Amino acid sequence: MSKVSVFSDPEEFITAHKSYDIYIMDMESKDDTIELGKKIIEMDGGSYFIYLGKDMNDIRKALKLHINYYLLKPIETEDLLHILKTI
Repeated sequence: MSKVSVFSDPEEFITAHKSYDIYIMDMESKDDTIELGKKIIEMDGGSYFIYLGKDMNDIRKALKLHINYYLLKPIETEDLLHILKTI
C-alpha cells in the first residue's frame, strides 16, 4: 500500500524529516520549488522527481536539477499514470 502526503508549506515538509520515493512538485506554487527540490536532493537524492508546470522557462530551471520527468499543464491523467507505472 502506498502512502501519499501533501505539504503546502515547504518548511513543514523540511521539518517533517521524511523520505519519499516520488516527489511531485508544482512549479506554480507560491514557493520556490527549484530551491526546495535542491534541498530535497541533498537530503534524499535517490528519489524520483516529477515537476508540473506550464511555462517553458520553468522546464529549463527544473531540468538543471536533473529531474526525472516534467509534465506540462493541463496534465493528462494517462500521462501521469504512465510515469507512475514506469517508476
